[in-house]
Amino acid sequence: MIVCNRRGWFALLLGFLSLLLIGCTTAPQSEQPIELIFWHGVNPPPNRIVLQRLVDRFNARHPQIHVQALYVGQPDQQLPKILAAVVGNAAPDLLWYNPTITGQFVDLGALRPLDDWWQASPYRDQVSPALIPTMRYGNHYWSIPFATNNLGIFYRPSLFAAAGIKTLPSTWQELEQVSQTLKAQGITPLLLPLGQGEFAIFTWLPFFWSAGGSLGETPETAHIDTPAAIAALEFWQRLRQEGLAILSAPERGYELDQFIRGEVAMQITGPWT
Repeated sequence: MIVCNRRGWFALLLGFLSLLLIGCTTAPQSEQPIELIFWHGVNPPPNRIVLQRLVDRFNARHPQIHVQALYVGQPDQQLPKILAAVVGNAAPDLLWYNPTITGQFVDLGALRPLDDWWQASPYRDQVSPALIPTMRYGNHYWSIPFATNNLGIFYRPSLFAAAGIKTLPSTWQELEQVSQTLKAQGITPLLLPLGQGEFAIFTWLPFFWSAGGSLGETPETAHIDTPAAIAALEFWQRLRQEGLAILSAPERGYELDQFIRGEVAMQITGPWT
C-alpha cells in the first residue's frame, strides 16, 4: 500500500478489503470473523488515532471481517521487519509501504498483483492520474494510493522576526542569505536530514529537480551522475561548510524535536507535520 492523495483513501481501503475477499466463502455469523493484519507506519501518533477510528468503522460495518492495524515504524525502520516477516513466512495481509521498494517485494514474491481488482474497482476515479504510475512496477499493479506528500521548508516565524527577516526566501541564493542572517543572530538556521535511506533522498530530490535534474521514466534511463545532482549536493555541502545547517541523527531526518523546541529555524518536512 503506497505512502498518495488522502481524498477518498478510506473508501479505497474499504473497497480493497471488500474486493480482496471476493471468491472467499463467507463465514456464517456464528463463526469467527476473517482476521486481517494491517501493518502501517502512519505518524505522528495523532494521525494513528484517526486511522484507528477508520479501521474501527470498517470493522463495525463488516462484522464478518476484522482488521487489526499495527504500527511497525517509519519506512526506514520498517524494511528489516518486513523482509524478515516475508522470509519467515509471517508477512501481514495488508501493508502500508513506500512504492520505491516495490521491486524488492516483487523479487521476494511477497506481493499479490492487483490487476484484476484495479480493473474492476469502483474507486478508480478517486485516484489522481498523477499517482497511477506509482501503483505500477513492470507490467502489473501492486499497490493502491494511501496518501501523498509534498515537501516544503517549514520555518519558525518568531525566530525569523528575532533576526529581522521580513521576506521569505524563494531561491537557493535567498535561502543562503537568510541563513547567514539567522546565523549572525546566533540562531541555527537549518536542519538537513542525514542518511542513505528513503527519507534523506526524498527531501533532497526537490533540490535535484530544481537544478534541472531528471530521474528518467524507467530504471534503465535513470541517471544520477549529472550536473544537476552535483549542483544540488554541493549546495547542501556548502550550507554545512558555512555553518548554515546542522545534520539530523542518522536516518532520523523526519524527527522534529529540535524544530519544535525552537533550536533550529528551518527544517524540510511535509504536511504530516
